[in-house]
Amino acid sequence: YRVAAKFAFLPVEKRFMAAPFEGQIAEVLIEPGAVVTEGQPLVKLQTYTLEQQLSQATANRAEADAKRQEALANPGQDGRSRIAEAEIYRFQVEAADAQIRDLQWKIDNATIKAPFAGQVLQGDLKYKINAPVKQGDPLLEIGKRDKLCGELKVAERDIQDVKVGQKGNLRTSAQPGDKYPFTVENVVPKPNAVEGTNKFIIYATLDSASQQWYPGQEGEARIDVRPEPLIWQWTHRLIEFVRLKLWV
Repeated sequence: YRVAAKFAFLPVEKRFMAAPFEGQIAEVLIEPGAVVTEGQPLVKLQTYTLEQQLSQATANRAEADAKRQEALANPGQDGRSRIAEAEIYRFQVEAADAQIRDLQWKIDNATIKAPFAGQVLQGDLKYKINAPVKQGDPLLEIGKRDKLCGELKVAERDIQDVKVGQKGNLRTSAQPGDKYPFTVENVVPKPNAVEGTNKFIIYATLDSASQQWYPGQEGEARIDVRPEPLIWQWTHRLIEFVRLKLWV
């Protein structure tokens, strides 16, 4: 007896790429589905305003530091020390240094790069050039292609028969003639409404894989449950339906 389910491939490792600071999208270098290499630029945020602010902060620092040095080197007309005045300029220099570090960090991190080689799963930003973003806004999702798992959607009526450790086989829609084994790794104890019916999500470890697979690719899976006579397999759905409706 086997439980049938639709499945899709998911990357075992994936990561959301978020906006590192509040700004505007300047350039989008990839599209959803693109295969990327580690460190490849994906999205650039505007830096023109940041560069202007950095130039002004650098000038302010130089001016404050020059005044501090002048206050330390030259006493007032009455010969008294200008240490207090120099301290004020020192605070201005430190504030400018902090602003410079913040602006330089933003400029250095304005180009969002791929954290690893993989595939862009989500994030169609090509129509969002010059759109504002807030710090932490999700922009892209990247997933590794070299290690995938199976996400199975099992009908509510079959979930009680599925257990961790059970074996099964799957066939992709693109390669229906090839069968690949898997092992049930996790059963999520919460139903999801799919096409008007409750489905439970099952995650499976793939015992073998194909280089032609992609995240999001779909197909059909069969989970090996237990041996049952053919007559039981042909009739148990009807018997269960009658029992439920007639309360017997």
